[in-house]
Amino acid sequence: MKKNEIFLIHPPVSFNKTIAGGFDNIPPLGLAYLAAILEREGFGVKIIDDLDASLSLEDILKSIEEESPKIVGISSTTCQIKSAVEIAKAIKEKFGENIQ
Repeated sequence: MKKNEIFLIHPPVSFNKTIAGGFDNIPPLGLAYLAAILEREGFGVKIIDDLDASLSLEDILKSIEEESPKIVGISSTTCQIKSAVEIAKAIKEKFGENIQ
């Protein structure tokens, strides 16, 4: 199996968890389409779908550390932006320039 060179993250909703409850069963289709194209081009891809906030920031960082991807992408809507920024800052702080 090909090593996951690229991680794509769908972060949790940052506020109003009541609103999020209505969307937590919808898969991140944009990331899935992107992953399909990347895989077709020969890349190993992993999607971390955390819209329901079932993973902690530490869980996400541990997954990245274990698999050492070259690239991490984060998709975000307005409701997810705070979480997306928090995750991006934590990745940069922990891994520095080792990940794009």
